[in-house]
Amino acid sequence: RDKPSYAAICAFSDVHASMPYTEVNSQRATEEVLVGLKEHVMAAIRAFAERRGGAPRRIIFYRDGVAHNMFGMDKAGGQGPIQQEIGHIFDACETMRLPTPELVFIVVQKRNRCRIALDMASQGRAGVSNAPVGTVIDRDITDANAFDFYLVPHKGIKGTAQPSHYTVVWNDAQLTPDELQLLTFQLCHTYTRATKIVS
Repeated sequence: RDKPSYAAICAFSDVHASMPYTEVNSQRATEEVLVGLKEHVMAAIRAFAERRGGAPRRIIFYRDGVAHNMFGMDKAGGQGPIQQEIGHIFDACETMRLPTPELVFIVVQKRNRCRIALDMASQGRAGVSNAPVGTVIDRDITDANAFDFYLVPHKGIKGTAQPSHYTVVWNDAQLTPDELQLLTFQLCHTYTRATKIVS
């Protein structure tokens, strides 16, 4: 219980997502909102400006470690953790006196109960197989009232491949589902410490 939780922000300023800028801090394990997010975003924007000669016009923010009950209002009727974090990102830009960038905020849930399999009958064989890497499910099992999708980002080395669940909670840029799904899958290929795709 007394062990801290560690939160990190990783920002890219190049089109190939190969030049990361990172910030890490510890916080109480029970803290739901990322502590110091505004300051971390400001530092990332400064690093971006140094490399690119100006502030970003668009910020695409992937947030992991959030349960469904953290998407909306809190129990007292105030802003929930996600709304607070979106506010911190805009506050960072306002504090730096920057034009408001387009923000896309996506919540990633890697721990879910969904499993996706391919029925081999269509190929004349019996049984099921893991869905191919890159498979996207954005209908039937998704939330009818949300912009969400499941993506199988990597091969199941042992057992059934587990898809990650992505929920787009803010989309100023009006990116289409296809654009976000492709970007998300491409970002799964940028982990420099692995030779395989990661989620």
